[in-house]
Amino acid sequence: MNSSKICILCNVINNLAHNTNKRFENYNNFSSVFPEELVKNFPKVSDLWLIPDRAPVYEGHTLIVPQEHLLSFTRYKCKKNLMDGINYLSNSFSTPNFILFEHGTGVIKDEVVGCGNSIYHAHMHFIPIINNKKLASEAGLIQKIYDNILSEFGSEVSVSVTSVDHYNLLEFLKNESHGNPYLFVYDSTNRAVLLMIENSAVNIYSQYLRKQVAIQLIGENAFWDWKNDREYATNHDLIMKRLKFWWDKVVK
Repeated sequence: MNSSKICILCNVINNLAHNTNKRFENYNNFSSVFPEELVKNFPKVSDLWLIPDRAPVYEGHTLIVPQEHLLSFTRYKCKKNLMDGINYLSNSFSTPNFILFEHGTGVIKDEVVGCGNSIYHAHMHFIPIINNKKLASEAGLIQKIYDNILSEFGSEVSVSVTSVDHYNLLEFLKNESHGNPYLFVYDSTNRAVLLMIENSAVNIYSQYLRKQVAIQLIGENAFWDWKNDREYATNHDLIMKRLKFWWDKVVK
């Protein structure tokens, strides 16, 4: 289990919370895009930090991160704060359309188990849908991701697609995951996909949902793998452009 003492996201948000001058290279080389004094101004909505993804798969890609070290959003309790964070981002990008996704850490037989995630600190990915001609509706994206998950893992996991309103997301995650590791995808048409793992032998590979969302939004050649140094270098200019877009829209 990752303890908060060695958690990358805990280090980032603690630096933000205490206005330290430490660099953020453990998470992202923000200083190559923004002056460090500006990085300190990343917004916080109540106890949720809004931080740009280290390698955005799409314009506006943001992490919603609780100040407290929690394994997943099934353990986060304030649905009003989550709604406020989502509304802040939707207003920042001037669109009511968005996608949320999370690789949720859970517990199986008293063992903390991830679901393709390498960071065991709750973080929900938020992606606004802005002028996307390829995607007619988020509902289409949700259905395609559900079909892909079912095709790849259906015989090994519990997977479902359902409707749930924004305000009841946390109750849905808690009640339907039963404390197990999970994949979660949600959109602003109130459609949700939840994959739940009950057997730790099931292998959900790293960045699975990043890849799924990126391909559905952009196409088969979309950049999504931030762990691949060659891919990161090849797409460096695109990443910097997306980070600057985020800064211009989100930081008030």
